Amino acid sequence: VETLARAHFLASRDYYTHLASWWRRRDEPDVLFLAYEHMLREPRVAVARIASFIGIDADDALLDVALEQSSTSMKVHATKYDDLMMRTRSETACDLPPGSDSSKVRSGGSGSHRSEMSPALLAEFDAAWRETMGAEFGLDSYAALLDALAARPGPDHRPPTSEDPW
Repeated sequence: VETLARAHFLASRDYYTHLASWWRRRDEPDVLFLAYEHMLREPRVAVARIASFIGIDADDALLDVALEQSSTSMKVHATKYDDLMMRTRSETACDLPPGSDSSKVRSGGSGSHRSEMSPALLAEFDAAWRETMGAEFGLDSYAALLDALAARPGPDHRPPTSEDPW
């Protein structure tokens, strides 16, 4: 895991470059910037925001269907979410035998990386974050990005109010 993490996230910094490219565009009307952690915490709010963003007037019944299908579909159809590109890269970077499992379907939670990666690797990730996202945007951690997202206006780009569910 650590070899792959260093190769994919630290050596090339592609993840941070990609994230920064979208963060720069976050205020454009054709961009909806979401965080997985927020979607996990308030899935109904996330689905409603996505529906609004793409111009769907989602009533409670439609939201119920979308939530049911999005919460069970990946687990039921896990083999359809295989990622050949990541599998090939991980096999090469980590000298793994071809055909390893690369399913994107895990526990359905977030934060498990803290128990699966060494403190040294986590410190490297934090340093890379500060050198990239922190230096350009003043977001010194991923938690700061989550806070910035939570403070953003609702789907119609107006300032948030106490009546907004997000």
